[in-house]
Amino acid sequence: MLTALKDSMPILIVTSEWYVSHTTAVAEKLFAPVDNVINKHLEDLFIFPLCVEEQQKTIADGSLVQVSLRTSPNVQFLLSFYDVRSNEIFVHIAELSTYYCQNPLEDEQTRILRHAVNSANLGVWCYDLLNKTAYFSPKFKSLIGLPASAELDWDTLKSMIYHEDQPLFAELLAHHIEQGLMLHFEFRLEVRGTIHWFEFKGEQVKYCIRTHSVYGILADCTHEKDMLVALHDAEESKELAMQAGKIGTWRAIRVANQWIWNWDHQANEIFKLSEDDIGNLHLWEASLHPDDKARVTQALEASLNSGETFEQRYRGLLNDKDIVVVYAKGVVGLDEQGRPARIDGVVIDQTDVYIAQKKLQHINQELEQRVAERTADLEAAIIKAEQANRTKSDFLSMMSHELRTPMNGIIGSLDLMALSELDEDNQELLETASISANNLVSILNDILDLAKVEQGKMELESYPFSPSKMLNNIIKTFEAHARDKSVKLTVHEDIKLPLEVIGDENRVRQIIFNVVSNAIKFSVADREGGAKVTINVHWACEGVALSHLIFKIEDNGIGIAPEVQKKLFTPFTQAERSITRKYGGTGLGLAICGKLIDLMGGKVVLKSKSGEGSTFTITIPIWRPRTQQQPNILFNTLYWLSDTPWQSSLALTQLYNACTHFCNELKVIESPNEIKETDDTALIRVVTTQAGVCAEQIISPIPELVFLDEKAFANLNSTALTTQKPKPIAPQTQYAIGQLLSKLKVSQQNDEADLGELNDLSELDALLSLDNKVSSPTDDESDTSGKQHILLAEDNPFNQKLIVKQLSRLGVSCDIANNGKEALAMYKSQQYQLLLTDCHMPEIDGYELTKLIRAFESTEERSAIPIVAVTGAAMKGDKELCLDSGMNDYVSKPVRLQELKNTLGKWLDMDFTQ
Repeated sequence: MLTALKDSMPILIVTSEWYVSHTTAVAEKLFAPVDNVINKHLEDLFIFPLCVEEQQKTIADGSLVQVSLRTSPNVQFLLSFYDVRSNEIFVHIAELSTYYCQNPLEDEQTRILRHAVNSANLGVWCYDLLNKTAYFSPKFKSLIGLPASAELDWDTLKSMIYHEDQPLFAELLAHHIEQGLMLHFEFRLEVRGTIHWFEFKGEQVKYCIRTHSVYGILADCTHEKDMLVALHDAEESKELAMQAGKIGTWRAIRVANQWIWNWDHQANEIFKLSEDDIGNLHLWEASLHPDDKARVTQALEASLNSGETFEQRYRGLLNDKDIVVVYAKGVVGLDEQGRPARIDGVVIDQTDVYIAQKKLQHINQELEQRVAERTADLEAAIIKAEQANRTKSDFLSMMSHELRTPMNGIIGSLDLMALSELDEDNQELLETASISANNLVSILNDILDLAKVEQGKMELESYPFSPSKMLNNIIKTFEAHARDKSVKLTVHEDIKLPLEVIGDENRVRQIIFNVVSNAIKFSVADREGGAKVTINVHWACEGVALSHLIFKIEDNGIGIAPEVQKKLFTPFTQAERSITRKYGGTGLGLAICGKLIDLMGGKVVLKSKSGEGSTFTITIPIWRPRTQQQPNILFNTLYWLSDTPWQSSLALTQLYNACTHFCNELKVIESPNEIKETDDTALIRVVTTQAGVCAEQIISPIPELVFLDEKAFANLNSTALTTQKPKPIAPQTQYAIGQLLSKLKVSQQNDEADLGELNDLSELDALLSLDNKVSSPTDDESDTSGKQHILLAEDNPFNQKLIVKQLSRLGVSCDIANNGKEALAMYKSQQYQLLLTDCHMPEIDGYELTKLIRAFESTEERSAIPIVAVTGAAMKGDKELCLDSGMNDYVSKPVRLQELKNTLGKWLDMDFTQ
């Protein structure tokens, strides 16, 4: 038999003790390199799942046992045991692959199964419990992130599993093998840095009653797991939201002709029902508030019958005492026939909202009552405030009138005196007094305008002005004061400074006025080199139209401590009380300056140290006019003769630069012999040394201006200089130099004319014209023939006298009425070309006088007389009050001659320009 089989089948014949007695040639080849297997025990040739003794007990005729080759454990065979005769067992050896592929039909089924498994993205695995070996399909390895060629054993797979899932993996596999429980669970495993979820299934395969292997599949269920987690989170979030919002759900389904009701635990909790009460509609109806029950049940029944949405807000009684307020809404669903088949809805506990609304209503009622009370109090306070404001306005108007009345006399007299023939000293004193008086009026205007200050704002004006002229006015105001305090006052103007800019001159002057005043006030005469105050004016262009005026005011006075600098621009703030006692002042000046600078959009920077002086740098945005004013060329050539180079000091540089604006050429010479005498030349002689003073006795062949420094003035004797009264080198502004050169030009044209120093060239021209037309007669000598005759209503004798002189100077005669009553009588009895009236007078004031005159004109059909108000009131609205009462125009005290002339020129048939 063996001979017949030896060439075809691997067969062994063993004894009952499993020793090999015969073998075929095919079988021998399986055991290579073992040369002879005869008398070998099967255990020497194969690795059995059990020990030999146990294994032999399980063997019977036809038994199958899966074994591994001893020499190659990875090679597995299936041994078939057959009893041939007594004490001999026939053992057939078959490889596992051969065994499972003997049937062609089974092979085709296997291929189909393999393709199906791959297309389903399933990994196949097999674990041999006997040999502790495992098989993993290429798809299995791909699913867990390994290449198909990678080596993978069972222990490696377990180590790759997420550490929290490893115990579960081992435990469930053991339960499956030992107890036959279903092997189906999920575990996590990291794939390419990301945690994936896998579904693990398996089933054991037994040979000879015992489990030899476990086969199964692996599927990636990460997506499904994520969806479940998201669904769970959403459900949990919904539950939490429903609980937080106290929202319950309810539903009813129609079965036959009955409605089956149900609601969730949250809805049950809202109505404080027990678990067994869920779905009991009668108990829910019993919990409704008696006042709401009929309405709610009828609405619900109507919705169930009609299919309309159910929506009600109602109350429920809990335990016959507590009230719950709910909002319920339900949507009806229809069946295929369009009949209501179900209703689904929500119920929301709004008790807290209801309570809050009740409290809010109560609070609103209280607030409305309080608002009504406060409104009444406020209205009463407004009435009092308006009364106080009217009182304040009346007081300010009265004070304005009382203060402006004497100022009118001062400034008017100065205006008239300026038209008189005065020597140069008196003319200069007159100019200083006039500038100081006008500055006082400006300060008075700021003080009286309390409404602007109280509101924290002021209305800025915008008009052309000369920055140099403004600076010159400030210098003239403080020049004598600085000289008395032995303070050297110096000014330096940027050569690029325009002749004219656009802005609020009064406010800019007020700022610089205050800072310069403080600099001189707090100067110290015993400083090394003497007390000094320097004003530097710079011009910084920022564009086509907008630029900046920068004032840098330096002093070497007492300085300001750092802790005081922080609050220096706060009202009523000074360094310390001893400073106030020594130097005086209210502490308001810089506070007002700070507000004005902020209002203009500028800034101020302070640098100071105690005992070393202070530097204020003030930057103010300013507009340039579209057409720049050209310099007034007074001389073709100016000669500059100085014993010191003009670049040697700031004061000389300022003087030199100022002169360049008024000539076509400024020539520096060393001797009068270099002068070429013509009709359009003048000499600027600068003396800073005693030698220069002596040289000054040389007479110039052309008109000249002489400037001396402090030392030269001290060494000057009365006979040294006779041609011109010398002027100080500093402080001199561009405007002041223009004034001096203008006078020199007039002197050159008319040696006999001595017109004095004037405010500006336009005033000079006007005055020359005026003097040619009008003489300066006294009151008694005035010839009124050909003059305009007007009526003056004024109760103040000083103002009467002043205005009469001003009118006489303008060629106008007048009659005087001491009050409004006299003025009305005189108006009715005579014909006048104009009425000039004060607003505040006894008997009848100017406003009432105007109304009476207008009424008389209307009744008597008399032509309207021009009425011009002359008043000291300067509050906002005063001009409108004058015009509303029937007046034609308005002149504010102090009355200036030029302003009076301009106003009368509009209403009288006279040519004041001649």
